Amino acid sequence: MAKFKIFSASWCPNCVTLKKSFDDNNIPYEVVDCDTDEGMTEASAAGVRGLPVTHIIANGEVIRQVVGLQPIAVFLPHVEKLALEEAV
Repeated sequence: MAKFKIFSASWCPNCVTLKKSFDDNNIPYEVVDCDTDEGMTEASAAGVRGLPVTHIIANGEVIRQVVGLQPIAVFLPHVEKLALEEAV
C-alpha cells in the first residue's frame, strides 16, 4: 500500500501550497512537522535538506522522493496505482 509523507514547516509557503493541492484532490498524506525537534530528527535521518519533500512509500519503503513544490499531476499516477492495488 502506497502512502505520501510530506516533510513540511509552518513558515514554508510552498509546503502550504503542496498540502492544499493534496487536500483539494482528496489525497491522504502524513505530515512530518519540521518545526519540531522530532520532525527535524526524522527529516535529517531521511536525508531531507530542504522543504517541502514528499516521500511516496509502498510496502514500507520509499519508492520515490519528490523535492520541492511540484504539480499535483506528478503524484496522480501513484494515487491511481494505489487505487488499482486496493481493488485487487
